[in-house]
Amino acid sequence: MTELTTKTSMKISTKMESGAMDEMSFEAEVDPRVTYPSYKSFDEYIDVDRLRALDSYISQRIKRRLQTQEPDVKFYTGPYRLETGTPARPGSRMIYLSFSEKPDSYFDLDKTELWHPTVYANEFGLLMDFIGTLPFQATGRMLIMYDDAPRDIPAHRDHIETDICHEFIWFRTNLKKPFYMLNQKTGEKKYVASYSAWFDSVNQYHGSDAAEGLSFSIRVDGRFTDEFRARIPKPEINPASAPSLWTALEDEI
Repeated sequence: MTELTTKTSMKISTKMESGAMDEMSFEAEVDPRVTYPSYKSFDEYIDVDRLRALDSYISQRIKRRLQTQEPDVKFYTGPYRLETGTPARPGSRMIYLSFSEKPDSYFDLDKTELWHPTVYANEFGLLMDFIGTLPFQATGRMLIMYDDAPRDIPAHRDHIETDICHEFIWFRTNLKKPFYMLNQKTGEKKYVASYSAWFDSVNQYHGSDAAEGLSFSIRVDGRFTDEFRARIPKPEINPASAPSLWTALEDEI
């Protein structure tokens, strides 16, 4: 991996209401031990065998939806794409397992009191049972992201608020989806090799290469248990970098 300097600077392009592109400077200090691209595997904290056993169960239900349901909501990368010419809605779909009482806002993902199971949660009951075993004291947004065609997910970041660190687990039942973290300064990619991960979605980019056939992953946001939080190192600067700092400290051992 390539170590970043303590301060990184880049231009972020966003689309204004007029449709014109607006560029703003984004600078973020990180602990000098943090390196990008990086992610923290959670495989040691979850039941991977139980997760893998859900592969055909989830696949069958997604395929059934493709044949009998109205199209699911298209995945939206948000405005913070590395290359503004790439599509914000590349074609992959989402199945919401929970819904919010308020209009969709990325910064409400961990406000667990706002989120409630959708009717689709019943359709994926065994998956919901598995989610109940994860180290959350409460869950917020829960969704399945899938695609049945070979399409890239453009490299993007979720937001640029470095003082916000969302507690979430990204996971999958198989290793088919070529999901990666990207160091935007060097162009280095790091593909996720584990079944689960927590990653810095602010100071680095992430995306996915195209995969043949059906591929999917699940993301659950919420609040980790106090016991689990006690494991997580707290950065003195840039709280969003916590997953990468955790990985960096483990690499030092």
